[in-house]
Amino acid sequence: SQSFPVGGGTGVANVQASCSWQASTNVTWITLNGITIGTQSVPVNYTVAANTCVDPRSGTITLLQTNLASPPAIAVSQDGSLANLSLSPGNITAAAATTDGRITVNTGDGCNWTATADVSWIQITYGSPGSGTGGVSYHLLANTSAQRTGNIHVGALTCAITQQAPGPPPAVLSSVANAANYNTDAVSPGEIVALFGSGLGPASIATLQVSNGTVTNTLAGTQVLFDGVAAPMIYSLSGQVSAVVPYAVAGKASTQVQVQYQGVVSNTVT
Repeated sequence: SQSFPVGGGTGVANVQASCSWQASTNVTWITLNGITIGTQSVPVNYTVAANTCVDPRSGTITLLQTNLASPPAIAVSQDGSLANLSLSPGNITAAAATTDGRITVNTGDGCNWTATADVSWIQITYGSPGSGTGGVSYHLLANTSAQRTGNIHVGALTCAITQQAPGPPPAVLSSVANAANYNTDAVSPGEIVALFGSGLGPASIATLQVSNGTVTNTLAGTQVLFDGVAAPMIYSLSGQVSAVVPYAVAGKASTQVQVQYQGVVSNTVT
């Protein structure tokens, strides 16, 4: 027997014989060189190709002879290498919504592999098992809770998938009213207004804040926009917020009002 490293190499089988024989091999990665048929003692040279797979492999060089029930053979073994397998990408960040994606498996021709997921919300849809360089398609179920992480395993390698938590519900603005009498027919520069809807702010009320002598135009993640201009905030609550109409609306026939909460912008009220 003889062992070879992952990179392959050359070997010699010293045949001792006084009869006809023929050398052969049962695998394609062992190549017999020079003399392979003879009637006397000679060396048989052979080459072992590089192993491009992760797993080790084995083959045989056999000396065939008509009258021998069990002809002599040389067992050839070769190491594999973890470096012969890679995944691209190695890490994935996905949105909370239902998502489909693909990772690429890079390895040598004829090298077999299997992809598995370790969580139920990652589903392998195509490509496993596979052989050689190929792809694994996956499907992510929608995430309705906190951020979560699962893995796709290919051999000893892991592709980590992080699925983000769902964002806040969309802000819905239903009306813009005078904060004193709740009239909704007009707004004026400097007027305090109350805005009603859903998803406009936090569950518990956040009240006016002052920074460097100025009322802030962001409060607990909420902004009220008049034609895109952020207004000074009085308070913020999920179903109701209050702000001061910016003086930039002076002289305009109408203004477009929106509420933005945690980066999500509401519909527009004119």
